[in-house]
Amino acid sequence: MKIDVVLTSGPPDVRALSRSLHDAGVDGIATVEGPHDVFFPLVQGSAVEGLDIASYVAIAFPRSPVHLAHAAWDLQSLSGGRSRLGLGTQVRAHVERRYGADFDRPAARMAEWVGATRAIFDCWQNGARLDFDGEFTQHTLMPPLLSPPPLASGPPPILVGALGPTMVEMTTAVADGIVLHPMTSEGFLRAMVDERIDAGLSAAGRSRERFEVVGGCLVGIHRGDDETAVRDGRRSLVAFWDAPTRSPRRCATATPDWSTGSRSPSCRNSRSSRSAMWSSVSATDGDACVCVNPPDARCGIARPAADSSHGRHR
Repeated sequence: MKIDVVLTSGPPDVRALSRSLHDAGVDGIATVEGPHDVFFPLVQGSAVEGLDIASYVAIAFPRSPVHLAHAAWDLQSLSGGRSRLGLGTQVRAHVERRYGADFDRPAARMAEWVGATRAIFDCWQNGARLDFDGEFTQHTLMPPLLSPPPLASGPPPILVGALGPTMVEMTTAVADGIVLHPMTSEGFLRAMVDERIDAGLSAAGRSRERFEVVGGCLVGIHRGDDETAVRDGRRSLVAFWDAPTRSPRRCATATPDWSTGSRSPSCRNSRSSRSAMWSSVSATDGDACVCVNPPDARCGIARPAADSSHGRHR
């Protein structure tokens, strides 16, 4: 198992932080769609020899597969083959109202985004004619003058963030790996890996040996006197993630019935809605999916990753 750390800071602080993490024994760094662009910090991180870089995840639908392919290609070149392209759907509210993009049929749409990006990779790496004609996106033109040279390391693997059964089934069929939601619990992680992922790979006729699983864990480190503040801070993050769909709450409870969740009436960033979001998450739910410990304690949520050979944990 390898360990990645998700960065929350952006340029110009990434280079020094990446070096410090590498020296501390971390295997890789990853970025998310937060206050900074998901790809720019990885440019600085790629300069640290021996440190893997990845997007966990880049929101796919607001970006053309050509844009994603160019970013992933250049990061793979800069890092000498140490990068991975992680893609995600986000939820309808963010894709439509924050990014102004289409969201309908996200599983089918994501399958096309993966297929189109891989077709573009094949064109650049092997000289194949670009002829991707999908329902949601079409790519049939790639002049040699506008194509980057082949990579000695080959194109980067494409991973997809997945949570629900439909997305997991699609991801195990078309992607090189899966990025699990960071808000998770030991029970959910074991059920996801031992049941859904293995079943999906089996149905697609694929081997687990060639499929990467990236687990996740929310960690809060306290010094003893600030444990309550740290625990409350992590709980507020759980509330933010849980509000749009209630889907992440199932990670904490390992609920097998995905029809039991209900959509929150609003995820607008108002003071009243933030208060409602906070009150909707019990201390029990918060503790189930967050590790809050002193620096020398082991995180129980991460244990299934070590036991089940996930590949990576963040």
